[in-house]
Amino acid sequence: MEIKELEERITKTICRVNNARSISEKRRYYVILNNLLEIKKRLTKSESSIYDLIEGRVMKHGKFYYFQKEMQANVQDMFDTSNSIVETFKSVKWNNHMNIEFKDFGFDYLSEIIEEFFGLLGPKYYRIYQELCEDNRLFRTERGRDAYTVFDYEFLKSYVFVPANNDSLLLWISIVHELGHVIVYELTKYSRKISSVSYYDITAEMFSQFMELIFLDHLRKVNFSPTEVQKMEEHFYSDFLLSALQIRFVTTYPGIYLDDNCDLHIREKDEESALEYLKRLEAHDNLNYYIYGTNVKKASYYMYGGVMADIFRHYFKEDRSILSEIEKHFADYEAYTSKEILDRLPHVREEIQSMSILRHHLKENIKLKHQSFD
Repeated sequence: MEIKELEERITKTICRVNNARSISEKRRYYVILNNLLEIKKRLTKSESSIYDLIEGRVMKHGKFYYFQKEMQANVQDMFDTSNSIVETFKSVKWNNHMNIEFKDFGFDYLSEIIEEFFGLLGPKYYRIYQELCEDNRLFRTERGRDAYTVFDYEFLKSYVFVPANNDSLLLWISIVHELGHVIVYELTKYSRKISSVSYYDITAEMFSQFMELIFLDHLRKVNFSPTEVQKMEEHFYSDFLLSALQIRFVTTYPGIYLDDNCDLHIREKDEESALEYLKRLEAHDNLNYYIYGTNVKKASYYMYGGVMADIFRHYFKEDRSILSEIEKHFADYEAYTSKEILDRLPHVREEIQSMSILRHHLKENIKLKHQSFD
């Protein structure tokens, strides 16, 4: 998308928001405008405030509202799941007290591997990847270290932004992860066009995390640097564990509150006791919790997404048709509660309770870590 075209669309959408004939119409154009401004910010580093551009009060889409509602109804399951995940990592003596460094590889070399990966997944996945590249909707930007996908609700296209200062496996895992979001948007884009409402959904990161794991399995098949693949898998599981640790803290320490962005805050009068509680947890578990800067909604997404992605990775190795089962979940895009999602996805509920698949994968990674690679 050209900057001039983008700015013209922003100007038109501002008018649509301000002249909307109903709250629902205003909300819809607000969501479109918000995402267009996000695209512009990542392309130009501009910081336009949406509140300076629109008139009157706007009802935002309900991310925070739905998350609060679901968290209140589901807090016991959030605790049980986080506790079970943490205990599983402890049972294999997982170490998350480390910094993992990655080697740089040539951009073109890795791009050939990722293109092959999507080709092997099937024509639909290959087409989505090719169209993203050919339409110049994959950007390498200097802004931040994290990859990011923005969905254009009006034209039903995704825009992916990844860091420009990294040619390691981290970059390509980021691209694969974001392509997972692009694929889900493709599966749900027409229902999203109608609603434009972003509900809290514990599968929001599941498919992207699943794509990361099966991409690592693909790299092993093509004999790509075993050491780097093992380290990348270790990085994945450590990030996943961190989300579970954050949720475990949130669901067991009472002196917290969430702001409108779902960021975690500790009441001033409780800061000292929170620090003491955190020290006791870390000493008891021999794990680093890293709770500062926690976004609770994001932690919840990555905790549930990680454990479900790991389960589907196992079944994908046995039978690739599991992809169709996962797609069915997204094809009917609605706001399901966490309980409904776990009940309607195959194999998930029982495996989350047993954690046998996760324990097996963690042991395999630790075994590979202790092997010597040339």
